[in-house]
Amino acid sequence: MTFGEAIKTVFSKYAVFKGRASRSEFWFWYLFTVIIGIALSIVMNIATAGTAASGDINAILAAQAPFIAISGLVSLAFFIPTIAVTVRRLHDTNRSGGWWWIQLVPFAGLIIIIVFAAMPSEDAGNRFN
Repeated sequence: MTFGEAIKTVFSKYAVFKGRASRSEFWFWYLFTVIIGIALSIVMNIATAGTAASGDINAILAAQAPFIAISGLVSLAFFIPTIAVTVRRLHDTNRSGGWWWIQLVPFAGLIIIIVFAAMPSEDAGNRFN
């Protein structure tokens, strides 16, 4: 699956928690979200650079407010598909989507999800076809 196909698939399955997601679909989605986040940050920093030079904290915050709002809306728009693709990826490794909650355990939970997401697909006997 290519980068574009992965993004298109995740958006077409916006809130679909059934089925499976390949490793490429999962990792390309996360790469996409990181790229969008970095791009928004760069645009905000460029757009508010002149204001930042003034040193007036209120002016800086006022200039950054629209970008912070846009970043919040983008994060909100990506929240459900990110959970859905993670659950589908867990299904692809023959694990219940309930494992998603392990991420709430500080540090160790995220490492466990990364390890699970990096594991190969399990075709034989997978109950989440």
